Amino acid sequence: MEIYFVNCDLSGYKKTEKTKFHHRNSHIFLKGILKIYHNIDDEIKIDNKKPYIENNPVYFSISHSNNLFCYAISKNPIGIDIELNKERNFKNILKYMNFACPDNLTKEEFYQIWTSYEANYKLGHKICKNYTFKYKDYFGSASFLKEEDISFFEITYSDINSIDNKNKFHTEYKSFILPSRK
Repeated sequence: MEIYFVNCDLSGYKKTEKTKFHHRNSHIFLKGILKIYHNIDDEIKIDNKKPYIENNPVYFSISHSNNLFCYAISKNPIGIDIELNKERNFKNILKYMNFACPDNLTKEEFYQIWTSYEANYKLGHKICKNYTFKYKDYFGSASFLKEEDISFFEITYSDINSIDNKNKFHTEYKSFILPSRK
């Protein structure tokens, strides 16, 4: 499994402009990653809001938060989620999601639960394995059915249609079990 991070400076954008930028460019970046690093130039199709490539055994998942795009690519079904580490009303969010919320919940524990839940949802399976990870100011999770090694890559680009380089780096990731819901 490969996890790619593409940073975009969107600091001058309003929230609605960031959302439009994310939706407009997420598939453009994915197509570039697939073409340059996996030699796949097939059309990306959408079924039930999930992108796929017809007759191709590659699986991928997309997430974005603030200035970051995150892509997981694998030979097996995969789900990914990434969230910017910022202050939120953790307890209210988890209660809304029907998760038990301990009184001493840390920010890291909250993001492990939230991103694992979102990654599981994208994978589409209730029983799966999860890895949680940190990348700069972001927390993320990958959900999958079949365990495999993970490689992390940062990608820079000079414009939307030209990816410049891919830098492999190491970050810690750990297995995480999503707590049961109420």
